[in-house]
Amino acid sequence: MKYTLTLLLLIFSVHANSIKNWLPYINNISRMEYGGGTQNWTITRDNNGWIYAANNSGLLQFDGYSWHLFSNGMIIRTAYHDGKERIYVGAFNNFGYFSPDEKGAMHYHSLSDSLEDKYRNFSDVWDIYCIDHSIYFVSYNHIFKLTNDEITVIQSKERMLCSANINGNLYVFKENAGVFLQTGQLFIPLASTEKISNYHISEILPYQDQKLLLITEYHGIYIYDNSTTVPLITQNDPLLKSSQLYCAEIKDDKIYIGTIKSGLIITDIPTGEIEQYDIRSGLQNNSVLSLNVTEGDNIWLGLDNGISYLETNSPLSNLYTGNQNYGVGYASIIHNGYIYFGTNQGLYYSPWPIKDIRHLALRPVKNADGQVWNLTAIGKTLFCGHNNGAFMIEEGTAIPLIGENGFWNFTPVGGNKSKVLAGSYTGLVLLENKGTESAPRWISTRKIKGFNLSVRYVEYDESDDIWWIFHGTGLSAVKLDSEYSKVISCQHYPNQNNSYQTNLFKDKGRVYFTTDSGIYRYNSIRQEFELSEEWNQRIGNRDYLRVVSNEENSCVWYMQSGKLKINYITPYGYITDSVSTTRLQNNLMGTFESINRVDSATYIISTLDGFSLYRITTDSLSSLSNSYKFLIKKVIISSSNEEIDSYYYNGFPTDKQHQTILRKYRPDASYRFEMNPNTNSYDKITYSVQLKGLDEQMLALNASSIKEYTGLKEGNYTFLIRAYNHHTHQTEVEEIHLRILPPWYRSIYAYILYVLLIVALGYGIYKLLNQRFNKQHQKRLDELKEESLKREFKLKEEALAQEKRIVELENNKLQQELLLKSQELSNSMFYVIQKQEIFTFMQDELQKISAYLRKEQTKDALRKLNRLLEKVHANIEDEDNWQKLENNFNIVHNNFLSRLKERYPDLTSSELKLAAYIRMDLITKEVAPLFNLSERGMESARYRLRKKLGLSREESLSRFLQNF
Repeated sequence: MKYTLTLLLLIFSVHANSIKNWLPYINNISRMEYGGGTQNWTITRDNNGWIYAANNSGLLQFDGYSWHLFSNGMIIRTAYHDGKERIYVGAFNNFGYFSPDEKGAMHYHSLSDSLEDKYRNFSDVWDIYCIDHSIYFVSYNHIFKLTNDEITVIQSKERMLCSANINGNLYVFKENAGVFLQTGQLFIPLASTEKISNYHISEILPYQDQKLLLITEYHGIYIYDNSTTVPLITQNDPLLKSSQLYCAEIKDDKIYIGTIKSGLIITDIPTGEIEQYDIRSGLQNNSVLSLNVTEGDNIWLGLDNGISYLETNSPLSNLYTGNQNYGVGYASIIHNGYIYFGTNQGLYYSPWPIKDIRHLALRPVKNADGQVWNLTAIGKTLFCGHNNGAFMIEEGTAIPLIGENGFWNFTPVGGNKSKVLAGSYTGLVLLENKGTESAPRWISTRKIKGFNLSVRYVEYDESDDIWWIFHGTGLSAVKLDSEYSKVISCQHYPNQNNSYQTNLFKDKGRVYFTTDSGIYRYNSIRQEFELSEEWNQRIGNRDYLRVVSNEENSCVWYMQSGKLKINYITPYGYITDSVSTTRLQNNLMGTFESINRVDSATYIISTLDGFSLYRITTDSLSSLSNSYKFLIKKVIISSSNEEIDSYYYNGFPTDKQHQTILRKYRPDASYRFEMNPNTNSYDKITYSVQLKGLDEQMLALNASSIKEYTGLKEGNYTFLIRAYNHHTHQTEVEEIHLRILPPWYRSIYAYILYVLLIVALGYGIYKLLNQRFNKQHQKRLDELKEESLKREFKLKEEALAQEKRIVELENNKLQQELLLKSQELSNSMFYVIQKQEIFTFMQDELQKISAYLRKEQTKDALRKLNRLLEKVHANIEDEDNWQKLENNFNIVHNNFLSRLKERYPDLTSSELKLAAYIRMDLITKEVAPLFNLSERGMESARYRLRKKLGLSREESLSRFLQNF
């Protein structure tokens, strides 16, 4: 592994001069893109790598992805970031600082407003420095020193046209006076600098130990060494002295100079070599007002109209700019001391190595105008596949070999380089070298019979079998005879599942096939396709890819998911880079990509704009394990009914006391995390993020630097971020803790309240249910009681009914008995009356007989007759009959006689009997015989009864007795 790294580093050093002068990618940012004024007077960076530009319209900020303008209504001449949260700026008669508020919004705070009126008219502030915790604002005749919010004014009689902070010392150039060291209120002149005081020094730079570099506008560069001032000699002093040098920086023995007339000039101090980047190199204009060199030697340029960014340390660089358009790139190759470029317009070439890419003038190859498809070197012969046929390139001229139609490719066969199969639009053609290797003479021998289709995608395996793809229909294995004259066999392998995702490439003599399910190879013994563990493991996934170029044991270029990727070996294993080629994603000719190997670490890529160079740099190989930092630009939380909150700004929490972001729950809240790398802006960085508490694993953001979440519930979350650069370097995982507080109705107090309410509700429900149960129970008891009462009442009713029926039966029986008694009474009464009548009649008759017998004086007869009369009389007045009659009468008439006697105790037995007879509705005529009275006597008896009963004459005796 160490040997591999050493070899690569050696190759890099050998080819450095060949490739170092290719044009870097230049990002030109117009004023329309950054949204400010035309001129950019100062460009500076903060600790996080963010760019700030002092612009005619205010302060510009670039966070790596977007531009922002902070305006204070003034033309800002200079800007300085203090490494914390203040960005100091200077303008005309004004200086102050921008700083973020609690939500990250930038606001301007003027410091010059506190100056006394006599110091207020100080013109423009051009430079700002921090020295010993004090901020210095330098204008033409004043230096304002800010210490602990107090301003001290230092005045100069001469105009100060230039200043610099070098090792904590403030140097100024005074017009027509020389360079001075400022200390306290004094300006101490530097000896011998007065000699060049008329040269207008535009920049003072540190150099070596205690030396200074003095950059003049029109007189070149001078070195000040304590007491002497001498010019610095370069390889192109006339260019420096004619370009009007305006601003400069020094880094690693290189001076980066911004000029008014000639763009950017880079001078190498030890060698005196000069590089120049101007409009011809792709800059927007040649007037550089400010510059800033990053840690990676990339360069920001503030122009008179716009901003440019030179990616001098990018793995990618350009062959030429848009000012030199030779067409769309299709093929390239280095051959016999020349580099050739095939485009849609023709074939061009230039001596190799290219000495000055800025003055590149490619020469066209004769007879090669038009579409070039392929350039292949076989031995000492360079073949060109062209739309007009197959050509051999010699001494700047295309010599036609076959001109009938277009040709795609050229492949040697037969184990030597004297026979070549050329793939054309209509089949295969055999080319043979009839000369020698040093003096080749190629001729077209024959067209292969039985092969009449376009042969663009083709590879030859170790058995000289031809594997061929045609229009995505599948694979075909074609075998030719030993003379390469005809096809003797052809086996077709159609795509599975109607898939058109099939391609092929060659590695170590074997042909491999890429599909949407992985990379396969053909096992000729088993006669089947099998997965290649080596290649699938190397690539790392089985998504479909199309190999563009493969160098055995080195790099493989392939297209996958619309991206150009390179996989190569390093001391740390195989790695895949797709980020650094991202800018080429929309600049490649689909399915016609071409990668040409310059050496094991340098490749030429054909693009829509021409050609780009890709370099695996020594820095990238030696620092694979080094990590780099990045920052969270902003965490923005917003909702539809609430202002946006930015909790982070420039990587610093706006509330330093709360590193965990606390936020109340909002159902429509959006949580947006914006990332920015702490590396050179415009470098390609990708991110993987995870929100613990929601995501199960890290998720790739591809090219996006923003991750947004919505609908987050309350709880504790941790936002994890990891960044990757184009060499798959990765940072340590950064964390941001987010705690979403629940809404009041889901807070702990709410839950306690809910518990209490639930308990109360449960208790209420319990009471209600208990009450209801008791009520229902009571109701049931009442129902049971009622039912019992009803049953009891029913039973009683039934008993009463039964009793009533019994009573009715008894009454009926009694009625029957009463009727019987009444009948018996009536019969007894009738019998009594009849008996009484008979006895009365007999008595009357016997009395008559007795009277008659008395007359006859018959004593015996009379005696017998009297005895008979006594018996009759005795029967008439027999009380036993009455007693029986009275008993029956009381039974029938409800104790009438007893009640009457009880109420009227003075009534005699005869009167009671009379009352009973009257009650029985017997008339006087019927009653009189019962008392042995006449009717008149009976009336008298009735009268006496009325009187005892207390009845008046109007009252009816019968009615009274009936109702008694």
